[in-house]
Amino acid sequence: MSTSFTSAPTLPSRTLRLLATLLTLVIGFSFTSAQAQNSGLFDNYVSINGTFYKTNAGNPPASAYAPLQGASLGSFDRNSGVLRLNGGRVNSFERNGDVVNAANIFYRVYETGTSPAGRGFQRLSLPLTNIYYDPVNMTNNKEFQSFNYTTNLVSLTQDPGTYTLEIYLQANASFSNGGGSGSFVLNDSNGGANYTATFTVTGTPQITTTWTGAINDNWFDPANWSNGVPSPTNDAVVPDFGPGFNIYPNIYSGSRVVNSQGVFQYDNTNSGPAECRTLLLQGTSQAARSICRLVTGTLRVNGDFYNIQDSFIQRENTLIVFSGGNTTISGGSQFVRMEIDGVPGSTKTLTGNVTIGVELLFTSSNLTTDINNPTTSYVELANRTIFNANNGAQINGETDQHYLRGFIRTTRNGVQANEGEYRTFGNMGMSLEFVGNNNPGDILVTRNTTESYNPLNDRFSIRRIFGVRPSDAQTNTGGLQANLIFRYLDSETQNLGPNGEFIPEQNLFLYVSTNSGNSFGQLGRDALDTNTNELTKFGVRTFATFTLGDRANPLPVSLTAFDARRTGADATITWDTALEKNSRGFDVQVSTNGRDFRTLGFVASATPNSERPQSYRYVDTTPDKAGIRYYRLRQLDLDGKETFFAPRSVNFAGKAKSDAKLAAYPNPFLGDLSLTMDVATAGAGQLRLMDITGRVISTQAVTLVAGTNEVKLDNLGGLKSGMYVARLTTPTGEETSVKVQKM
Repeated sequence: MSTSFTSAPTLPSRTLRLLATLLTLVIGFSFTSAQAQNSGLFDNYVSINGTFYKTNAGNPPASAYAPLQGASLGSFDRNSGVLRLNGGRVNSFERNGDVVNAANIFYRVYETGTSPAGRGFQRLSLPLTNIYYDPVNMTNNKEFQSFNYTTNLVSLTQDPGTYTLEIYLQANASFSNGGGSGSFVLNDSNGGANYTATFTVTGTPQITTTWTGAINDNWFDPANWSNGVPSPTNDAVVPDFGPGFNIYPNIYSGSRVVNSQGVFQYDNTNSGPAECRTLLLQGTSQAARSICRLVTGTLRVNGDFYNIQDSFIQRENTLIVFSGGNTTISGGSQFVRMEIDGVPGSTKTLTGNVTIGVELLFTSSNLTTDINNPTTSYVELANRTIFNANNGAQINGETDQHYLRGFIRTTRNGVQANEGEYRTFGNMGMSLEFVGNNNPGDILVTRNTTESYNPLNDRFSIRRIFGVRPSDAQTNTGGLQANLIFRYLDSETQNLGPNGEFIPEQNLFLYVSTNSGNSFGQLGRDALDTNTNELTKFGVRTFATFTLGDRANPLPVSLTAFDARRTGADATITWDTALEKNSRGFDVQVSTNGRDFRTLGFVASATPNSERPQSYRYVDTTPDKAGIRYYRLRQLDLDGKETFFAPRSVNFAGKAKSDAKLAAYPNPFLGDLSLTMDVATAGAGQLRLMDITGRVISTQAVTLVAGTNEVKLDNLGGLKSGMYVARLTTPTGEETSVKVQKM
């Protein structure tokens, strides 16, 4: 059963400004119940070579976009041309119990005028980036977007000529209501015909050889390929032949092959490694995919590696090498040993997840992940198994010249206290030796080497952040305790801000944050070896987010957070400290005019002297509160010294309002950017624009009224293309942010 949706919902004026122009869209979708007709897609687009192309063929495109259907994308040399499908955005709306769960772009390339049969669609996932409620239409609207893919469409062509790029956008949804429950699919597919654009390929043909399996499963037999055995300069394609075909390439390099009965098959003892330029493993799903197995020896890939459906299988004691220049790796879950080689200074870009069973080795090139999508682009080092001699997968060979810049993670199960040695967690740079009476259990360790913390304009962490998450914190029986070694690269202490800010190596101190980098506790150090780049700290008791900062210009410590919020008829005042010295406690004070304060109550310090994070809370239950009330802290030392912390305001006029909301338009933007913000409390706020590393691009003081506000950021045309974050601090100290894309 099928139906069509012929118009998008009417959106409020603020959303109309954000989306630029609301377009009529024909959407085809299937459903398992008549109840599943309440959701749809609208205002979708893709990005090709940085240009935004609107789908929804036959409707007037927004001025910032070009129409996709029938677009000519240009002419490109076969050997050097780059035509990137960067990603795109899918917008959805939900009604009556429907839930849109995921969105994807599907694409394929084939020579114009030929049948696309056999050219399966490749998938690019679009992570969820924004959710907002439309009160007029009573819909929950979602945005799925990513512009970080580096797929080179030219590399998917063969001979010179005109090629067709075919695209459709799809969202998966589910429903649960009076008509039952189930799932359905929403398509933006040009009425089922899909969207097409063309581009031209010129230059000397790049030789592509396609697997046929005409003789056997031997990669090195030229009779199994359409144009002979792949070479370092030739592209290799392994098609998905569909059900009933099981002769896919097996790589036995440098070995003599016999079958399970001991019968001689073929002799590759002098073959050398298997090599190719781009390797394309075709398929559309796990149930419809090609297969390529590296059974013995080495496979060297000098170009892009397309393994969208996890078709590549690597056996133990083998090696895959990614060489060449700047290339892409689509990911995979069945890697054993991987080497990042090639042109010095070049970068291999990971567009999906990679699981390493034994070793990730760096020799002369870099590997980068998409730090904006840490759930869909990361490196996983496998846990300890017999497969890796019970050591767990390791990362080796990192230097300032070749390293992993991005997100990596690993888990170690059953960690015990008093093991008598440091756990290195795959040589990621975080070593822990747990001591004391409690065992931490399973431990997840993550590492981010792309971003640095910049909580204040002049304060930075190094560009290395570890997350340590024990499964059993043992908080009821004395907690955990460990000795810690933090390893870093010299380059991670440099160029931390827009003016080349750096941290002198001798100033490095260890910091810990339990609230995602909003505030830090200073742990200091017990030893620092600047030759081996190792900082050591004994007796660590808090396990969360670790980084290194500057002891002379420290990350925020002492009072690290102070907030006051309305909770019904009351006000809840909270604050955190990371360092307390000679502290008696805190007076919580209130004022109705912001000048004359009186004390509501006193909260004693947990201990007069503490180097561990502490959290405090006080509730103002005074009856009949009205208007704006101002709350401040008066911190008292044992010797009578007092320190005041700036007031926070809470509005008790009318009903309690929701948290601050921030929206941006147009998004993506070219030169100017407008922001609308809903806040519950009037007063002074701050608006910051930051890049994805946390570096502050601009800071602007704003005066806000209770309700809806609009602020315009001018003269942003000089910014580089990419993703930025606009962050608003409200008069009550609350923060909210929105991602924006500069075209």
